[in-house]
Amino acid sequence: MKIFKKIPLILVTILIIILGITTFIEAKNGSDFVLKNIYHSWWFIAFFVITTILYVLNYVVQKSYKKNIPMLFIHISICVILLGGFVSFLTSERGEIHIRKGEKMQETNIKLPFEVELKNFKMDYYSGTNSPMDFISEIKIIDNNIETEAEISMNNVAKYKGYKFYQSDFDEDMQGSVLMVTFDFFGTIITYIGYLLLLFSTIWIFFSKSGDYRKLLKKTFIVSVFFLFGISSLSAQKTISKENAEEFGKLSVFYNRRIAPIDTYAKEFVTKIYGKSSYKDFDAVQVFAGWIFYPEEWQFEPMIKIKNSEIKSKLNFKDYISFQELFITREKKLDLFSPQNFNQKGLKEIDEKYNSIFQLSTGKPLKIFPYGNKWLSPTDDLSKINSEDTLFMSSILQIIYETLENNDTALTHNIFEKLHNYQIKKAEQGSISDTKTNVEILYNKYDVVKFLFIINLIFAVLAFVLIILKIFKNKQFCYLNILLFIQLIFSFLLLSACLITRWYISGHVPLSGIYETLVFTVWSVLLFSILFFKKYDVIKFAGFLLTGLLLLVTTFGFISPKITPLMPVLNSPWLIIHVTVIMISYSLFAFTLILSILYFILKIFHKTENLVFKQITNLSKILLYPGIALLAAGIFIGAVWANITWGRYWGWDPKEVWALITLLIYCIPLHEKTLPIFQKDKFYHLFMIIAILSVVMTYFGVSFLLSGMHSYAG
Repeated sequence: MKIFKKIPLILVTILIIILGITTFIEAKNGSDFVLKNIYHSWWFIAFFVITTILYVLNYVVQKSYKKNIPMLFIHISICVILLGGFVSFLTSERGEIHIRKGEKMQETNIKLPFEVELKNFKMDYYSGTNSPMDFISEIKIIDNNIETEAEISMNNVAKYKGYKFYQSDFDEDMQGSVLMVTFDFFGTIITYIGYLLLLFSTIWIFFSKSGDYRKLLKKTFIVSVFFLFGISSLSAQKTISKENAEEFGKLSVFYNRRIAPIDTYAKEFVTKIYGKSSYKDFDAVQVFAGWIFYPEEWQFEPMIKIKNSEIKSKLNFKDYISFQELFITREKKLDLFSPQNFNQKGLKEIDEKYNSIFQLSTGKPLKIFPYGNKWLSPTDDLSKINSEDTLFMSSILQIIYETLENNDTALTHNIFEKLHNYQIKKAEQGSISDTKTNVEILYNKYDVVKFLFIINLIFAVLAFVLIILKIFKNKQFCYLNILLFIQLIFSFLLLSACLITRWYISGHVPLSGIYETLVFTVWSVLLFSILFFKKYDVIKFAGFLLTGLLLLVTTFGFISPKITPLMPVLNSPWLIIHVTVIMISYSLFAFTLILSILYFILKIFHKTENLVFKQITNLSKILLYPGIALLAAGIFIGAVWANITWGRYWGWDPKEVWALITLLIYCIPLHEKTLPIFQKDKFYHLFMIIAILSVVMTYFGVSFLLSGMHSYAG
């Protein structure tokens, strides 16, 4: 009987292993291979079904449903969702149709009881740019001489008689469109019933528990609603003066698929090349201008940072070298300077720096001249531009250079002002905002993240000392506690201002990409720390340490803080809900990690269990439940979004699979009656430390080690 109770959990463990291995097989052999041989194979489906059935039987035999009715409904809802997915697999139809403008569908792998004609295909662009915001197909459905018109875009589905049309692709000449077509009547109904049951039972649990658990769940709910709805030596190098650099930095440039101030481009350029946002006494814009107007002098400055030790050793490079030194090395040692002789990642990094400098010195990436929704550089083909504009575009940089040579600061300032007025006049109305430019420059100037990670780690040490003193001396330090609370409030407000500023600059909620979601996670942790500051002493240490470490991670080179426009598929309100819920769940799991680490650290100092140890374990288990509930909700919200965008709930994408693995892993400690070992605090905390690896793999690993449709979120 005991082994029967454990069989479902054993099968779930095997399922976790299979899913994890399959994602790496997919990275090597492709999605079609794993879909055919694993996910859609008879043995995997049978294994999945058997595991579900045995789990349900075990739940019924143990009569667990009598003790917790809301949890019974959660299990029922999950079974209904899985049933809906299975019905969709058996009964749904799915295919693509290719149609050209003014013509009826030409290529199709799905049989339709009507005809479809493409009236028009167009792109929507971000204001004043040629960066796509959405792809739109206007179609006409002809059914027994009855015509019905519909519009399809990336997050807008057309429906007709149970069939759904999704924007999938388009022809390069913009005269044709590829539409995904699905028919899934029964599977959709069953799955949505499961989602509604899950929502109902989750809310039931939120308000059926008592004590700390109930308070935490209510506060978690309030937090989510609050966000969703409220929310140095002197140098002789030539360049422009600091006063003119300020004006030059305010000019607009098309960079990173958006209109940004040159200040942003300059800061990211210098940081990429040198590792810091300034060089000697020059700010980023001065260095940037130096490479544009005086490349022949700046090429001798040792400002190219070489990180790879192997390359430094073989080529006798110092930590910083000049462009001229790198150029000569590339010319004379071309065979040596090749991927087979060097670490490819280190070589690629140097090549990127070399190309960034070389391209900028030619003026090619300096797209500062708006022409409709396009932005041009002085080196672009200007033959189709009227003569007056052509003369201005081709000569303006030379004129600026001459004013610099003559040391005519006033005239240089005047030229920058004329160029700014030209940009406003020629750009699409409203696409350039002086207010937004000034806000972005202010945002660039103050590195809030770097400041907060340092100061919060310092306060984490202080909070840890207070915990130790309380254990051994049993004393309360009220003034220090007040100081900790003030710092939490200060960090929260500062980070809130940072997020709001990015929101204003980008025009979308800052929840896309690793950098923004990490910062939002820190924001969530700070909010939880403030809410439970008085109740739990350990929350002070956990909050400061966790926020400090997460903000430290955002400063790593592989995480880009660049602000970019949303891809068309992400331009949806579902993004806000999906990412918010997921990241709050991850922040709760991260809290359990820090609490578990704290548990073992304190064990070193104090072997005997006391109130602090009990507080750590209780708080960790309290946080675990809403973490799991929110992760499950986030996964299913993502499934609904996927159905709206791509016409399928689940595509076995690596990110989806690892999110499911994470959910299954964190659900295991909930079964402490079946697995009594989880009733032992030491084992529980050890498991929580190991479990966080699945979150790390889901959040970071998939983006950097694997591939898939969620890669853009990296």
